[in-house]
Amino acid sequence: MKLLTLKRQIFRSALSVLFVIPCICGAGQDECIRGIPTPVFAKNHADIRSRNFTLTSSTEAKEQVQLKSGELIRISHGGCEYYTITFRFESNEILRSDTSTNRVYKEAADLLQKLTTLKVDSAFDLGLAAATLETALMKQPRTELHDTLAVVGDGEEFLQTQIRIDAAGRKRKIGFIEISLFKGPL
Repeated sequence: MKLLTLKRQIFRSALSVLFVIPCICGAGQDECIRGIPTPVFAKNHADIRSRNFTLTSSTEAKEQVQLKSGELIRISHGGCEYYTITFRFESNEILRSDTSTNRVYKEAADLLQKLTTLKVDSAFDLGLAAATLETALMKQPRTELHDTLAVVGDGEEFLQTQIRIDAAGRKRKIGFIEISLFKGPL
């Protein structure tokens, strides 16, 4: 037990160096310790048809990716006190026959697993995030849309990753699921 406590103290000390000192040194700028966002998908990724990445500020960016398989993924990078990323998946195959909460969670988990398979560059463990959604399906009472869930194994106490399904449904024969991941405060 003492070893676990010692490891946590070392981890917190390392975070202090990584997050607090840069904040003090950069206090004259915008006092945000988060770095400039970077794309999740590499420019020349083999599975994408097209990709666009635009910085909208020093801490925010928009990324749009059209996969060769047909899915459109809109990604919002952001945050200062909290590090956030939102994936909006759109396709005529998403939620094609069922828009129930159980189906939304299952498809959201599958989409995150697909990103894991595509080896995207994310600060979040998308495999653990997918597993969190799958576990939520088995809970009683049922997890609802917009519930915030802790992603166990991705983060340490105050930097525990959280996941939430923000929106899901069908519009003009196109299904969509919007998933946010965040951690903080930094």
